[in-house]
Amino acid sequence: MNKYGFSLIETMIYCCISGLLGVLVCQFFVNSYANFQHTQHTGQQLMALYATHDLLVRDLEMASASLRDWYMQEGSGFVCLLSDESVGWEYKNGKLYRATGTYDFAQKIWHKKSQALIAQDVAIFDCQIKNGDRSAQAVVINLSIGQSEPIAAIVNLFNRRVM
Repeated sequence: MNKYGFSLIETMIYCCISGLLGVLVCQFFVNSYANFQHTQHTGQQLMALYATHDLLVRDLEMASASLRDWYMQEGSGFVCLLSDESVGWEYKNGKLYRATGTYDFAQKIWHKKSQALIAQDVAIFDCQIKNGDRSAQAVVINLSIGQSEPIAAIVNLFNRRVM
């Protein structure tokens, strides 16, 4: 520094250092924001997974144990009879739908149906009935949304406990 102020070289060095610090701070905020978005997306997927799982288990806990009140669609879902209406779950194109209404188990068709999209980006939906003599003993479900780990449940249809 001379007696009249900063030299041109000193000013350029200060500008370069300030610019470098500015770039580093901006890069830190960009990375932080990207991590925040990823964490938020993962959290939303987990919330959707657990909400879907809870609704599915609730439906299964109210389902009839009689095999004539069940229709399994191989690899894509099922329809079961609750106390006053039928409920169906269908997996297609990575989406999980829930239908309610009147289902004819003999003809395997819906007479009256209201359908709702329950979850998107579903990676795994597997539902199997464990049969007894003339009734369904339990239903085993596996469910995964997005990149989340699958969650499983076994719903007993006689004493209605979830394990």
